[in-house]
Amino acid sequence: MTKKPPREPLIVQVPTLLMRTHAIEQATEINALKMDKSLYEEPPRRRKKKVDEEEEEELPVEGEVIDSFVGYHHFLSNFYSAPAFYEGKRYPTSEHAFQAAKTLKPELRAKIAKLGRPSDAKRFGKTVVIRPGWDRIKFDVMRAVLRSKFSNPTLRKLLLATGDAKLVEANTWGDRIWGVFQGRGENWLGKILMEIRAELKASET
Repeated sequence: MTKKPPREPLIVQVPTLLMRTHAIEQATEINALKMDKSLYEEPPRRRKKKVDEEEEEELPVEGEVIDSFVGYHHFLSNFYSAPAFYEGKRYPTSEHAFQAAKTLKPELRAKIAKLGRPSDAKRFGKTVVIRPGWDRIKFDVMRAVLRSKFSNPTLRKLLLATGDAKLVEANTWGDRIWGVFQGRGENWLGKILMEIRAELKASET
């Protein structure tokens, strides 16, 4: 009777089985990851815009209306941080200069010039005793103040870049004299800005 060859010890077969099982598990995990890349790939990061980077401005087309003096067009606002002059005195913004013009008292004008924010100047301007004939001259005062503001070469270029767009200070604070509120208003700020733009264009021809 032929003798059967002895079996290999079980201790040899167990590690082999474990290695095969582990290899199968690893392959399964890799395939699953390949099918769902979102598990190991980071989403593309959006490049943060630097503060000092200039935004590209598209030239207005015929009939365009710029009715928001914020963001890129904030320079059109009297609250924009750019110096303006009135009767030989320098003010931090055109808002400061305009509010100072309401009074004839030099000490009050000097106080307004030192106020930090244009909103503070506007608030203070409501407390002064208004000079005689203010309603008659206030539009000419605004013209003078804004002409000084846009004598700055950079602001001059930005204003001219608005092309032939209609400039409208649409607002939410109810001003229907200098701007437009809820579709109604005289828009004197926008009108004067467009007048000055036309003057600047004419000076270049």
